[in-house]
Amino acid sequence: MGNLDYCPNCGHKIEPTDEFCPNCGFNIKKFVAEDENTENKKAPVEKVQKPVEEKSTTAPQPKKKKNVAVWWIVGIIIVLLGGYLLGNWYYGKNRQIQNLQDEVTSGKTGEMKLALIDEDGNTLSTKKIGALKRLYVKDNSAIQKVRDQINSSHSDGNFVVKETGKQLGIFKKYKIQVRSQELSIETNIDNPTFTVDDKNVAARSEGDEYKLSEMTPGLYDVTVKSRNKSDQAKSKQVTISISDDDSEITMNVTKIKKTVMKKTSESDDNADSNTNSSNSDAESNDHNSDSSADSSNSDGALVGDYTGDPDLSLYSDGTYELGDKSGTYEVVNRNGNHVQIRYNQSGGGSVTESYSFDGTELYSSKYDTSWYKWN
Repeated sequence: MGNLDYCPNCGHKIEPTDEFCPNCGFNIKKFVAEDENTENKKAPVEKVQKPVEEKSTTAPQPKKKKNVAVWWIVGIIIVLLGGYLLGNWYYGKNRQIQNLQDEVTSGKTGEMKLALIDEDGNTLSTKKIGALKRLYVKDNSAIQKVRDQINSSHSDGNFVVKETGKQLGIFKKYKIQVRSQELSIETNIDNPTFTVDDKNVAARSEGDEYKLSEMTPGLYDVTVKSRNKSDQAKSKQVTISISDDDSEITMNVTKIKKTVMKKTSESDDNADSNTNSSNSDAESNDHNSDSSADSSNSDGALVGDYTGDPDLSLYSDGTYELGDKSGTYEVVNRNGNHVQIRYNQSGGGSVTESYSFDGTELYSSKYDTSWYKWN
């Protein structure tokens, strides 16, 4: 029996042995027995409920962690996708082609070297890049022709877009491949040697013609000479065009035969002089008979190729080319920076022009025009 100190009905003090309240007669024994039965019934219910309560308090924690992981995955996917789309735009073919066009036609050697490759996939040489730059100066339309070929979807031009690898291991990388052409040279000397921009080059013989290969578009100084030192060398400024047509030029070299005659008297000296002059005139098919053809009449500092409108070439043998005109020239006066040159045209007639010359530029105040020496 449970220990009660007071009657649960009237509150009178009772003894532990009392079965009934001495004051009100309340059945204490029955009350205690019912109370014990009630506690026994409630106990299992409480034991079952406690684990349920613990479960409900701990369940939300793993759910929160799972949500954070999902958001991390979503964020990474967004970053990767954004990076790919940005890279795809930055390294896109159209954008690369636009940049390559700008670099190739910039006229800056460093930028052009980054963009241009030869047919073997190697960086285009500095000399060939220099020749292309000189062509830009001579012919402004050449720049637009190059841009048009790069922008064209055709692959039969001399400037072609080529895939050369990957950017960041993902995006395609492009450069501009420059195709070479053949230069055909016809000359009248046996076993000639050739130089292009002061560099000896090999030529393939085909009958009366010689073929110079691997000539990429540009402006070159080509010289043909005989192994016989008595024969004159011939130089010519040659344009290898932007189009894919092979170029052809004729460079006939005058053969000079030395005639030695014994002088017997003063009258013989005059006769010898006249005879030698006649022989020289008969043998020089490509030169005017004017005495200015002698290289001693030309100023060595003036000899070279000049870019202008039109281009001018003054050769060491006393000949010149001015656009489509040619003939011989003679320096008739030189005083400091002032120089006068008389041009004797092959078709007849002569004209004397005055220039200011500082070693690299011939300036004519008469025509308000400059010619810039590059060779």
